[in-house]
Amino acid sequence: MTVASIRLASCAGALSIAVAAHADFRAALADYNAGRYLAAHEQFQRLAELGDCSSQFNLGAMALKGQGGPKDSGSGVGWLRAAAANGCQPLLGEKLLALEARLDATERRAAEEIVARYGHEALRAQGIVEPDFSCRTDTPATLLDSPAPEYPPSAGGVRRPALVITVLTIGADGLARDPEILLALPGEGFAASAVEAWLNSRFAPATRAGAPVESRLPAKLVFGVEGSQGLAGIEAVARARKRADAGDADAAYTTGLAATLDASLGISSARAGQLLLSAARDGDAEAQYWVGRELRATAACHPQ
Repeated sequence: MTVASIRLASCAGALSIAVAAHADFRAALADYNAGRYLAAHEQFQRLAELGDCSSQFNLGAMALKGQGGPKDSGSGVGWLRAAAANGCQPLLGEKLLALEARLDATERRAAEEIVARYGHEALRAQGIVEPDFSCRTDTPATLLDSPAPEYPPSAGGVRRPALVITVLTIGADGLARDPEILLALPGEGFAASAVEAWLNSRFAPATRAGAPVESRLPAKLVFGVEGSQGLAGIEAVARARKRADAGDADAAYTTGLAATLDASLGISSARAGQLLLSAARDGDAEAQYWVGRELRATAACHPQ
């Protein structure tokens, strides 16, 4: 994460408010700079609970200073410890040890409670950071045969590039149903054509312990692009990738979702997951839905 800072005096001498590059964080920082500490605290809190270390750092700094609430050294140190565990250790240097040494027993317990809820290991156990979207107990369903999708009448006879990403339920009988459209570029008509093609396709069902089982399967259909080009040949995807690099949450969702299904973009699966999680944390509703759906779908594979 690229982090800049502005100076903030604290009881530790000199901690700084962290500045990270995403939309909700910038709104919180604007409130902070305007002296609207309660509003800033509320927004930083929402991001901190999702593991955003810069927001956790800022909650700690504000607690130590008494901004947005009374001074609270225990909570302040707890949030700073969580921030360090979630990737913001360089912001703290040696200051954290000095702060911890000043805590009394009650303050240390308060700090431990925050780390127990929002430290890296706690958030990972909850699936909030580094979530595992795989289901290794299952062999996934695979496509056997699919008819070529028809270009929609709305395309006006022009075979322009288009992309539709769908998630399907594949029954134990190998038939698809309950399609959900996750992305359509452009939207007019292409989604319906993709759904019709998938519902007339045949699949080898997923298996668990050798037996066929129902499963959910993400699938993409690409219109008007040579196979060797993949999604990299779709201009809308290329534009989204540039905007994602600039911090656009909607574009991060588009890019991350596309990259989960197409290696031609040159984006690793780990980076694709990071883009989707970043988009969800930055408030993109479609990304939040995707993350929640994936976690629910794989929950049975990762019992606590």
